[in-house]
Amino acid sequence: SQGRRSHMEDAFVTVSDLLAGSSSTAASAAPAPLAWRLACVADGHGGHQVAELCCRELPVRIAQLLAEALAVNPVLAPSDVSPTQAPQPCSQHEPIKVLLDTAFAELDQTIPEEQASNCGSTVILAIVSPTTVFVANC
Repeated sequence: SQGRRSHMEDAFVTVSDLLAGSSSTAASAAPAPLAWRLACVADGHGGHQVAELCCRELPVRIAQLLAEALAVNPVLAPSDVSPTQAPQPCSQHEPIKVLLDTAFAELDQTIPEEQASNCGSTVILAIVSPTTVFVANC
């Protein structure tokens, strides 16, 4: 434990509808019933810059990759969800795993080297689809 700090190194973001692109750090209007949602917390280390970059850039990149994945794999976007719907097989979730791996890797490449040597961040995020909750960390 380092004790009380004079400034916060962490950041967070929520997106009530990833495909509509509305993000905030505060409560927002109610999303569509079948919206894909995101919540992300970045734990900054040695400074706030990378944590803030993660919360600013990850939702944008994930939304882009998600739109691309849904365009080629419509089974990821059910048009009608009932509470008794059977869970989807894990193999159908592979595109989400791939897009999250891609988003994290691409973000890592955008961190300026001078920042990467002085500070960093861990990230945990959840994506809530109409039928499934996906959790990832990096």
